[in-house]
Amino acid sequence: MIFEPVIPWGWLGVVAAACLVLFCFLLARGTRSFRPRTRMLVSAAYLSGIAGTLFLLANPGRKETLTVHSRPVWIVALDASSSMTSPMQSSGAGGSRVDAARRDLKSIASLVPDGVDVRWVSVKDSSSILPDAGALARVEADGSSSPLSRSLAALLEDERSGGRAPSGLILLSDGRDTEPAHLGRLAREAGNLGVPVHTLCYGEKWEAPRLTLEATKTIIHSFPGNTVQASARVRNRKLGAIQTAVSLLDAGGRVLDRKVVNVADDADAVVNFTLECPPKSAHFSLKCDAVPGDESGPEGHEALFSVQAMRSRIRVFMAEGAPYWDSKFLAQFLRRQPSFDVRSIHMLTQERFYSINTGEETGAKADGESIPSSLEDFLRFDMVILGKGAERIITPARAAALHSFVRDYGGLLVFARGKSYAGRFPEMEALEPFAWKAPFPGDHQLTPSGRMKDGLFGVVLPGTGADVWRSLPPLEDSWDVERIFPGTRVVARSPDGRLPLLAVKRVGMGAAGMINGDGLWKWDFFPEALRLGNWYEDFWGQFLPWMQTAAEFLPGYDLSLHVERTSVEPGVPVSFSMSWRGRGRPSGLSVEVADIRNPEKTIFSAAARQDASRGGLPRWNGVFTSPRPGRYILRARMAGSGASPMPDVCLDVPEPPGERDNLDADPAFLASMSELTGGRRLSREELDGTLPAMMEPPPDYTSREEAFFPLWNRWYVLLVLAVLPALYWWVRRRNGLL
Repeated sequence: MIFEPVIPWGWLGVVAAACLVLFCFLLARGTRSFRPRTRMLVSAAYLSGIAGTLFLLANPGRKETLTVHSRPVWIVALDASSSMTSPMQSSGAGGSRVDAARRDLKSIASLVPDGVDVRWVSVKDSSSILPDAGALARVEADGSSSPLSRSLAALLEDERSGGRAPSGLILLSDGRDTEPAHLGRLAREAGNLGVPVHTLCYGEKWEAPRLTLEATKTIIHSFPGNTVQASARVRNRKLGAIQTAVSLLDAGGRVLDRKVVNVADDADAVVNFTLECPPKSAHFSLKCDAVPGDESGPEGHEALFSVQAMRSRIRVFMAEGAPYWDSKFLAQFLRRQPSFDVRSIHMLTQERFYSINTGEETGAKADGESIPSSLEDFLRFDMVILGKGAERIITPARAAALHSFVRDYGGLLVFARGKSYAGRFPEMEALEPFAWKAPFPGDHQLTPSGRMKDGLFGVVLPGTGADVWRSLPPLEDSWDVERIFPGTRVVARSPDGRLPLLAVKRVGMGAAGMINGDGLWKWDFFPEALRLGNWYEDFWGQFLPWMQTAAEFLPGYDLSLHVERTSVEPGVPVSFSMSWRGRGRPSGLSVEVADIRNPEKTIFSAAARQDASRGGLPRWNGVFTSPRPGRYILRARMAGSGASPMPDVCLDVPEPPGERDNLDADPAFLASMSELTGGRRLSREELDGTLPAMMEPPPDYTSREEAFFPLWNRWYVLLVLAVLPALYWWVRRRNGLL
């Protein structure tokens, strides 16, 4: 006899002792009036019943090993999600995937050996058990999702909880799993039961015909009255050569501009709109017309973006130790821009300097004391532009202060004419994107590198392949580079790709940009260049604001705001950080979250906590949970900010991946599923030869199971335990006691 107590032995002993004490006390009080002989007999019967009941709490019984004769059970599952309606072949021929799977279902049903039971299951948003293969073949493939791993894992969990262990599982699917993270869970459940998952894959790479539109920049920072360019990329997939129209609309839905664009098959086209930066920040949308055969839906035809009006001017200090036409033209251009406040120093000889600033028509005599000499002096500016001859006006102490200005305080530094000094200048070399080698002879045409994701060429300026870059005058006096430092983005090179001509490097909180050569002034002077448009002004007007994307602070801003990611799924924690480089130490920093369609209404606010562990500039961090799908504006807020400009960023919360977002078959995923569960990848051609042998049960399909037979469920045991206490109560009634 063995025992399997219903409660732990320790607690069982405590309960038994307490019950015996209690019932002995009650028995002694209830039998005081009995004669001694009667009292002894009744007490013995009563205590025997109590002791027997307590004994049964220990659950005595016996175990036996039984031989169980049973029929093996297999599970055949069909993926009935809507992706299965896609064509079998990449060309679109061959019928749909689900039709091919239905044909194979009939084959499987005819190949099942005698003595084997099959459970037919459809899998779409969840799993359902069908009565037979015919019913499964009639299921519509209309599931809005295909959680293959999760549904099959839940199915095997139910089998395990019911004490069943299927012999195997066969899945007919294209491998599109909208919740692939559950594959490990399926592998664990299949391993616990010893169930191999065999897979049959249907389909190839396939993309539904669709037309989509996306804004190349979701937030454009500019100054009121300035002209800005909004760009959109139109993607045409499998619709043939098409023509559509893209409209620019304001927040009220009024059409501001409309352009017709031609897009080749399986190609992209960029359409640009020019608009004036409004006095206050505003939100706009781009919409394209649908075309026949498009399956993307209306949500793919709209893109939202914001134009943020900057209220503070970009403060620029420009220094030149060897003035030339490049410096003159650049200084003139910047002084004409209402968004720039320029202070410039130009060295004519060792003792002669002149200065010309914004609002001044002619230069004035100056001296070397006008050049910033300390970090505090550099902090009066947002951007420093250096030309040639830097070693004549930038001392090692000034270089160290400049380095701190860029690295620790988010300043911007532009080397406007390539290598800015003669020989070696170690204090400046740490700020440059390249390690210099030697002058590189010849002229070099500035050619975009083709990385459209950088947001400069192909977005706000023409991209790779545009004729304008082959027509503009080339750069001269360029230098060959020995190596490109980490953190450097090269956005333009020489036509052969060897020589980097335009790059930006992140330096701590700031950034340093480099034009590797002279000669840009010709773009604003030579008649053949002017016939192509004023590309000199276009280039500098776009390059300098673009550089701010690599730095911590926007020019003219003392507060920065950065988010961990600008695109997150709903309900995901989003961390943000803020830094301050102004005077004093602000308090009450927070981030407001507003829907871009209704920016005046704050959805919620998240407070920022100061991070005392970081040195240098004060920094704050915070976390909030991303809201429901949509596009949002995150606005920094500071108690008592007054006229100080507050930065903002855009947060995109896309809809969770849909069933039809990606219609490519995924045989690799099904192969992983089979490999992790000990199954096989089946082919449609080998079903006849493989399946019957795989499913055939052994001649004597038996299993040995250990069974426990408890003592308490025998009728005679329960009868005895009921009779003994009943005898006690019968004697009490005979003696007139209740």
